[in-house]
Amino acid sequence: MSSLESFRAEFRAASNEELARRAAPARGAAPALSAEAWLALTEEMERRGLTPPDDTLADLALEEYEQAPLPVALPRVAPTGLLRYRKASLGRRLVALIVDSVVAFAPLAGAAALMIALLPANSGVGIALGILLVIAAIGWMLYYRLTKDGRAHGQSIGKSLVDLMVVDLETNQPCTRGKSALRELVMLGLNALPFGFVVEPLFAMIDDRGRRVGDRAANTQVIETAEYHPSATSR
Repeated sequence: MSSLESFRAEFRAASNEELARRAAPARGAAPALSAEAWLALTEEMERRGLTPPDDTLADLALEEYEQAPLPVALPRVAPTGLLRYRKASLGRRLVALIVDSVVAFAPLAGAAALMIALLPANSGVGIALGILLVIAAIGWMLYYRLTKDGRAHGQSIGKSLVDLMVVDLETNQPCTRGKSALRELVMLGLNALPFGFVVEPLFAMIDDRGRRVGDRAANTQVIETAEYHPSATSR
């Protein structure tokens, strides 16, 4: 068991009074805690609805913990309880976006081309078939875009090709279809605004974990599959 996990187990078994006593370093009443102990103590106090330790000290502990080398590559846990995975490659994300766009729009483009080709023939049956194909293709496009990151292992077709996935930071489980839909609806809503199409890519580039607005709304993150640890929990 890691040092952080040991402190989590210790504080889960402690009383509220004991937790308050251990948080006393902020007031000079007890020995200073290590970075791992601060993180575990803050998590447990927030879980119980208690006033957590001094925010400044907790933030310093988190910074120290994040900069320290780990014996094994485990996702970080912030005082808020959200897992902290490293930022995924933006290049891979771009490739995944291109592949997913092709998967979503190719059937629609094909159906539209077929319907246009049938127009000169003035065939009612052919045109009706083309319209049905276009409607079906639109349905597929919407379905895929809304649910693509809720597929098996939190991977769209594009992400599976480049070893990326979307993880729920609250449960440490692969993204569900519901959260996939929320991520996509946020993007569609922003894209409807003037110059809104630049918001999501901009957030993905400047955020230290590559989380766009849709990720913040759904508490998700795009990560590299090699980074994922199914046994890790946020509590």
